[in-house]
Amino acid sequence: IIGVALLAFIVGDLTQLLPSLTNKNLLAKVGKETIRMDGRENSYTSYYEQNRVLLEFIQDKSSSDEAFDQQVHDITWAQIKEETMLDEQLGKLGMKLNDQIVENINNTLVNDIEKILMALSNNQYRMLTQSQQVMGQLCYKFLNQGASLDNIKQLFTNIEEYRNTPNSNIYLMYKAIERMACIEARENAYFGLANNSLYFSTPLLEQITKDNTAYLVQAAAINLNNPTFNALEINIDEK
Repeated sequence: IIGVALLAFIVGDLTQLLPSLTNKNLLAKVGKETIRMDGRENSYTSYYEQNRVLLEFIQDKSSSDEAFDQQVHDITWAQIKEETMLDEQLGKLGMKLNDQIVENINNTLVNDIEKILMALSNNQYRMLTQSQQVMGQLCYKFLNQGASLDNIKQLFTNIEEYRNTPNSNIYLMYKAIERMACIEARENAYFGLANNSLYFSTPLLEQITKDNTAYLVQAAAINLNNPTFNALEINIDEK
C-alpha cells in the first residue's frame, strides 16, 4: 500500500526520462531539463528513517534485511523525486504548500480517523487516499494494543510533544504519513490546474507534423471553479 508513483510526466516528456546517479544532487533528466535536489540533501536520511520506522511497525518486523532496506529506499527515493518535481512545477506557477495548508492536512487526517477505519473495515480502499489507508493501518495497530480512539486522536493532535522523547518513533511514523498527505495535496494542486487542459508531448507533436496523421490524445481545460484553487497560495511578483 505504501508506494508513491513517480510522476515524471509533469515536467516533460515520458519518452526521454533518464535517471542518473552520476551527480548526487541530480534526481532525473527529462529531455534537456534536469531535476535537482539542491537544498534537500538531508531529506533522504530523515525520510528514510521515518519510512523505516513506519514500515517496521505496520509489518511487525523486529529486524530489517536487504529486501526490506531496498523497499524503504525505493519508497523514500520516489517520494523525494515526486516532492521535488511537484514543488518545482508549482513554484513556477507561484504556488507553494504553506503552513496553513499543512495544518489543515493534519487536522483532516485526525478528524477523519473514524471515517477511515469504517472504510477499511468495509474494504472500501478506493474511497481513501494512500495516506488515509496507512493512517488507518497505524490506528488499527494502536487499537489492537489497547489504545482507545480518543487516546489515538489526542496522540496525533499533540504529536510534536513526542519529537524528542523515548516515544519518538510515534512522531516519526506520523511524519511519514503527513508527508504522504502533503504529496497528495501537491498532486491535487498541480493536476487541478491541469484538469481539462490540452497537453501534447514534444515528440508527439513532431510525429503528428511529420506523419500528418491523427493521434488519440487526452484533452482538458483549466477549471477555475475547481476546489483545489481554494487551498493554494498565489504569489504575484509582477503585474
